[in-house]
Amino acid sequence: MNILCVEDERVIARYIESLVKEVLIGSDYSFKHVEDIEDAASMLVEKSIDLLLLDLNLHGRNGFELLAHSVSGAFNTIIISANTDQAIKAFEYGVIDFVPKPFNKERLQQAFNRVEQKRTAGKGARYLCVKKASQLIRIEVENIHHIQGAGSYSELYLNDGSVLLHDKNLEKLLEILPASYIRLHKSYLVDLSHIVSIKSYPGSKYEAQLADGVTLPVSRQRVTSLKQQLSET
Repeated sequence: MNILCVEDERVIARYIESLVKEVLIGSDYSFKHVEDIEDAASMLVEKSIDLLLLDLNLHGRNGFELLAHSVSGAFNTIIISANTDQAIKAFEYGVIDFVPKPFNKERLQQAFNRVEQKRTAGKGARYLCVKKASQLIRIEVENIHHIQGAGSYSELYLNDGSVLLHDKNLEKLLEILPASYIRLHKSYLVDLSHIVSIKSYPGSKYEAQLADGVTLPVSRQRVTSLKQQLSET
């Protein structure tokens, strides 16, 4: 898990980092800290994150400025702020939790539990974002035709025929996409609802035919489970 903490008070940032270390003990994660909106915005463009820990009062500026220019669904957000009067507005931005200051390990643990519950619930992101010309572009998941692996990146093939590069690999995308997304092959993801049939060829080769006639390869290891999933839809 890649975590970005945006907090303008270094003492509090260090306190948050120490609690995160306790909450995520034994887990694989990275923790980065920046103090202002500009640095945070740059970080979001340069690096893919999974969780944003965001204060609302950042050198006199409102942390909502960052959310307004970021992509809902591209990462989860926990607000950590003394501005409890902003809680309702925060949830309108789709944040996972609002942790009021002062707080302790137990309260932060509760917030992290909610992040995990969302991830395992399989609701998935409504949007993905890609970086293009130093900007974040929001892509609606429903506009994705299929996804193909490209090393440590992924190529999003859109319904309009365009292709965009995403900086998460297929494995990480599966963690945030809707539960209807499945892995056909080591190099392909697709929404199960787009598949109309499975084609078999000599030599134990298989393809999934999509509603628009496009076919994608299916690995031998996944064909049985895919047929079962299709029979249950």
